[in-house]
Amino acid sequence: AIFATCRILANRGLGNQVTSLLTKIFEVPSHDKNESEEEDSHSGGIPAYETSYERAVYTEAITSLFKHGLYDNADELYAKAVSEGFLPWAIIDKKSSQELMLDLHGSNKVMAHSGVRESFQHLVQHTPSSDENTSTSDVIIITGKGKRSSRHLRPVLRPEVQRMLLEEFYPPLGTSSVPGNM
Repeated sequence: AIFATCRILANRGLGNQVTSLLTKIFEVPSHDKNESEEEDSHSGGIPAYETSYERAVYTEAITSLFKHGLYDNADELYAKAVSEGFLPWAIIDKKSSQELMLDLHGSNKVMAHSGVRESFQHLVQHTPSSDENTSTSDVIIITGKGKRSSRHLRPVLRPEVQRMLLEEFYPPLGTSSVPGNM
């Protein structure tokens, strides 16, 4: 029912209501945990079954928003899910001040799109304005080989990310693939 509601609200252009719906859903207290459940929780202190539910709900909501052109709402919800620990953050620790790495393994097109946009937004917000090398920093985006693609070893993310960097950013961002990594 939650997935259908997210799709209906997104179809009607009500992105803020999707975000509000998810906020209300996740505010509802879950059952009281007993000690055995607490022992079964993973390192983050949240049982795996709980995080998989939230992850599925966030993924469906973000996908619905994206498919209906509500990109800013999708990105906002992605950032919220990352900050709450339900989705992985795309940024890998910088190797140097000149290089940023994003890992999109396991993402679908929609999550990769939001991950790249939010990561670039984060980079812009957290880079000192006096840094002259900001415009020449390298960004390495790891997309994977397509092992889980519907057409095995036919990558979906690489061409989508390359298209996005060329068409959705101004000025367009040049891309290249690492030889032997395809």
